[in-house]
Amino acid sequence: MTCALRACCQRPAGAFVSTASEPRSLLIDGTEAPIFAELPDPPRGTEDVAWHECGHAVVAHAFGAAFKDMHLDGQARVVGMDTMSGVAAIAMLLAGPAAQRAYVRQYSTLFDVELDDFFARVDQVQFGNCDECRAALIATVSAYLDDGDRRAIFRAGEKLGNELVSRPDIRRAIGNLATALVEARSLTGAEARLIIDEYVKFGGHARA
Repeated sequence: MTCALRACCQRPAGAFVSTASEPRSLLIDGTEAPIFAELPDPPRGTEDVAWHECGHAVVAHAFGAAFKDMHLDGQARVVGMDTMSGVAAIAMLLAGPAAQRAYVRQYSTLFDVELDDFFARVDQVQFGNCDECRAALIATVSAYLDDGDRRAIFRAGEKLGNELVSRPDIRRAIGNLATALVEARSLTGAEARLIIDEYVKFGGHARA
């Protein structure tokens, strides 16, 4: 076995790729993440996954957050991103799933019961590294720091992420970047920025 899919949190559907070079074997509480599938090779990212990662990348770019590189195969990811916080960070995280849904022309938001489940896992320190878990954590921390409502903060970020992915300029940037990522399998931040800049100005949608 060269690759395992490990559960990232308490959700059966939550998963991440673990390889010899990127073990990623521990949950946030330090316990071993259970393996639920073993693969002979790391998975090869598909076009909808490329849209997911490019959703993160383009919205981060729109907020003025640079990143080092992005990869499609194995654990698809955007690496070395500048720190983001609050509603903007939530929008960037949820722009990934929103862009993946946009690829198949779908639009959705989390049901309240689903959001309650993410918040419960944050409260119990049983959350993983998926976009929704991280967004729920950021909303919780932001609410604590600003004496705010974490549900309202999460929903504001979710709404903003969906709105940005729906914009024609950002949608074109995501689509063209995804095409390049599928072809190259990995892109440096500089390569990605050249593509995105044709449609979206760096920091052009910056807001607190």
